[in-house]
Amino acid sequence: MAWKRWAILGGLRDLPEALRRRPLILVAREAFSVLAERLDLPQPVMVAIPGSRTQLIRRPVLARIEAAIQDQLDRRPGETPVVLLQSGASLGYWFVRRLRLKFPKVIYLDLGEALSIWRLDNTELTIWIEPYWQQIKTACLDPLESTGRDQP
Repeated sequence: MAWKRWAILGGLRDLPEALRRRPLILVAREAFSVLAERLDLPQPVMVAIPGSRTQLIRRPVLARIEAAIQDQLDRRPGETPVVLLQSGASLGYWFVRRLRLKFPKVIYLDLGEALSIWRLDNTELTIWIEPYWQQIKTACLDPLESTGRDQP
């Protein structure tokens, strides 16, 4: 809930700028593959996960995330990658807990559903946003301008 609160209050507005300076690994539903273009980010390594029941395949997903991190560390030595997760709750904790043991210098951000503020044109991803629509639009105006959605 903390990331959603930050989204509502505009605290995530500057996140895209911070992500531009680091290798990025995006662990999210395929619908989020447009984030790089939308937020003017370098193309991230995408580790696609299903919209539900990811916990049933968590070990193969973890292996794919580990491979993506190792690849980025090998390709860009000296740079700290960011793993941006959209898994949320206990699964996000499960991933980060294991990844941190193997890759302690990597930055992990599990935004969960708060990542949806940059996919407002996909109403399946934004149900939680509707009561806060006007507040998020005001607080995060720039990232929302390119979403193609004017109202909930």
